Amino acid sequence: MAEYLIEECSMPAERVRAETSSRTTEENLRFSHRILDEAGHQGPYVVATSRYHAFRAALLARSLGFDDEAIGGPTAFYYVPSATLREFLAILSYRKVWLAVSFLPSLAFVVLLVRAAVLSS
Repeated sequence: MAEYLIEECSMPAERVRAETSSRTTEENLRFSHRILDEAGHQGPYVVATSRYHAFRAALLARSLGFDDEAIGGPTAFYYVPSATLREFLAILSYRKVWLAVSFLPSLAFVVLLVRAAVLSS
């Protein structure tokens, strides 16, 4: 993504830092802030990630108290459907109350549809 920022987004190379030791998006955001803060830069920062992942990265940054902006780089088209589903589920896992609130009415709706189908046959 550092290469993408420099070559495709015309970001000056001296303004780009790559964080390479994290295992999760949350770690990446925390470690990146530490690197940039120690280098004397001041946020908010631009977070470069995959196009499908930008929304979740921005949400996570906000939940960590960062006022960063997330931009998405190109993603191979064949990867978009599965990646979008994964991101959707990950966002729901952050919001367990939303998951519970949306799951129960959805389950009730499915039960009603199945019951209506059984009764009509």
